[in-house]
Amino acid sequence: ATLPIENGVLPGAGSLAAAVEVCAGVKPLVIGKPEPTMLLTALARIGLASDEVAMVGDRLDTDVTAGKRAGVTTVLVLTGVTSHQDVEKSDLKPDYLFENLAELRVALEKSRKGWVIR
Repeated sequence: ATLPIENGVLPGAGSLAAAVEVCAGVKPLVIGKPEPTMLLTALARIGLASDEVAMVGDRLDTDVTAGKRAGVTTVLVLTGVTSHQDVEKSDLKPDYLFENLAELRVALEKSRKGWVIR
């Protein structure tokens, strides 16, 4: 619904799609987050299984939800609108939680799991 910017938020794709839906009177086929369609299509195209990838994002309601729906590991970085308090209040939990991308990178380097960052 929103797009975070430095000093607040702007209307995001979800709010714009809702306006078009109301105007047109037709429910759209959504392929973007939080629907898993985009992720599942990408996995099929690159020939990877759900258990071989992770969805990294900064929002519970879009990124983590899409990852969970697609059956992939979810990684939440707290660089967007989602806060620690949001995660604590939510029934939806990411598989991994990091303050920022630098923390995630350090964890990946230490993990020795053979992760490849693309």
